[in-house]
Amino acid sequence: WLLLGNLYFKRDRDNSKAKFYYKKAIEYRSMRFFDANFNLGIIYYNEGKLDSAYIFIKAAHDIKPEHPQTSDIYSKILIKQGKTQEALTISSKTAGGNEMQKTIELAMAAKEAQNFTEALNLAEKVLAQDPEKAEANYIKGICLARGMNKIAEGIPFLEKATKKITTNALWNEDLAVAY
Repeated sequence: WLLLGNLYFKRDRDNSKAKFYYKKAIEYRSMRFFDANFNLGIIYYNEGKLDSAYIFIKAAHDIKPEHPQTSDIYSKILIKQGKTQEALTISSKTAGGNEMQKTIELAMAAKEAQNFTEALNLAEKVLAQDPEKAEANYIKGICLARGMNKIAEGIPFLEKATKKITTNALWNEDLAVAY
């Protein structure tokens, strides 16, 4: 069942058939089947079905908590569900000394979920360690300017980010819109 699921998921990009076969694999081998749970979780995550993604990614994480991709997706799902502290705990266990980058990724996920308060808090956590971090300045600036309608407060952070990384067209566009 797993091989058929992989065939439809990875080669044919047919998510409905892939989900069917991954569920069959899980039924056959129980919920303790890492690959089927992980791939099902990814499919649901990519479809924006966070509740379903949560079930399968959590099952995969419970089987292999040290698996970095599972922890990354699991943390992003938790952030989008507003469970920031749990997401940070999961993320820190597999950060391998790269906690700042993991926190930035979680802040981006929160911003994408339009949870601007959480994104801002996470960005400020990074900026407390490295005030020059471009990604954190961008997140703080965009959250203030667009998410909280505090345009004048957000512009300096957007400017700082775009001066650090001049090639990011989205950041430059966001700064132009804020002006």
